[in-house]
Amino acid sequence: MCTDPDGSREGPAILLVNPWITDFAAYDLWARPLGLLYLAAVLRDHGYRVRLVDCLHPGGRPDHPSSKRTGDGRGKLDKTPLPKPAPYAAIPRRYGRYGISEADVHRRLAEGPDPAVILVTSGMTYWYPGVVQTVELLRCRYPGVPILLGGVYATLCPEHARRRTGADRVLPGPGESKTLEEVDEICGREIRRRSYDHPGEIPFPAFDLYGSTDAACLLTSRGCPLRCTYCAAHLLSPGFRQRPVENVLAELEWLCRALKIKDVAFYDDALLWDADRHIKPILEEVVRRHLKVRFHTPNGLHARLLDRETAELMFRGGFRTVRLSLETADEILQRRIGPKVTRQDLVRALDHLARAGFRRREIGVYLLAGLPEQEIGEIIASIDFVSSLGAAVKLALYSPIPGTIEWRGTARGAPADLEAEPLWQNNTVYSLTVPALKDGGLEKIKEHVRQRNRSLAQ
Repeated sequence: MCTDPDGSREGPAILLVNPWITDFAAYDLWARPLGLLYLAAVLRDHGYRVRLVDCLHPGGRPDHPSSKRTGDGRGKLDKTPLPKPAPYAAIPRRYGRYGISEADVHRRLAEGPDPAVILVTSGMTYWYPGVVQTVELLRCRYPGVPILLGGVYATLCPEHARRRTGADRVLPGPGESKTLEEVDEICGREIRRRSYDHPGEIPFPAFDLYGSTDAACLLTSRGCPLRCTYCAAHLLSPGFRQRPVENVLAELEWLCRALKIKDVAFYDDALLWDADRHIKPILEEVVRRHLKVRFHTPNGLHARLLDRETAELMFRGGFRTVRLSLETADEILQRRIGPKVTRQDLVRALDHLARAGFRRREIGVYLLAGLPEQEIGEIIASIDFVSSLGAAVKLALYSPIPGTIEWRGTARGAPADLEAEPLWQNNTVYSLTVPALKDGGLEKIKEHVRQRNRSLAQ
């Protein structure tokens, strides 16, 4: 049971931590620990004092490596070289920890009161060494303080997380209410909890904890109505629920006018779903209210749902980064992994975007490479198809994700135990075991993408 550390009448202090990333490469595509920021808002709503230490982002402080930013909210992350874990010994790439320095983390921890409870989030399953290092640092600094771990890794690999991270409790799955109950139990608080059953009832994520930040990410919905075989969206956020339009607009007003944020990235898995009642009225109001914001869609949009009116509203509403999902141009493989898009859907979507004013070469189309049954010829043909439409190819390497339909066959045929060691789930590593990408196949594909994308600017 915890008490208020400084003896004040305010609620107990809660520390929220976004851990380091450990990998061969990492890049900030407007990513912020959105789940953690939602939790911060909920806890603050219930009288807790919250503060955030983000091990990835300087967040507008004087030590921000501004030379590494692009000016639209993206940028490189600082890298500290680390010895490669044993499973990566033969991988001919440099491994490291991404984010701010350990000394800087300690300085930030020292800026606030000792916490009663620590909440740590987690990202990709194969980034868990960064979680372990973060928990170890927190354990040394705050011995005896309960550490709760949630997030993607904790949800997809809960037993591994319980064995390896050193966290006191692992909380798989989504749920602000569940985490609040855990914190209340630890702190011995019995208060009347508000309902968070509907997305519109959850307070806005606490981006103000950054002090200042050059970008924010936004969820207008949770979950996805589709079930693509390679995707874990339905595991991380079961069901599909859209927020009320006015609730989304109120958050945008707050981000743009109060926090002065200029770049907002949509992180919805199905942003265009039921567009007439959702994204269209949102964008109509963005235009009417003269909200000066640049929108980005790092998650691929469903091309089938992108009609002429939506494309026009996206252009007028300030979209700057547009990504569409195709995954493959092979019609048989399209139907097998999830019939969400066809070649003709992509043709129509690109036509609508081009007529609305977007430059085709600035529109990115995601293609998936590395599925076990894929052949190099199919991947090359998909690249050529997208390039023939004038769009840029964005290559995404397949990563085996526990619990997905694709995982079942992938795990059985893998050369290592993917479930016992999440490091093998790394797409960079797994790609080296796929026949089409082995023995120089991946480099051949990447060079083909570079050539096709370069030709768009000529």
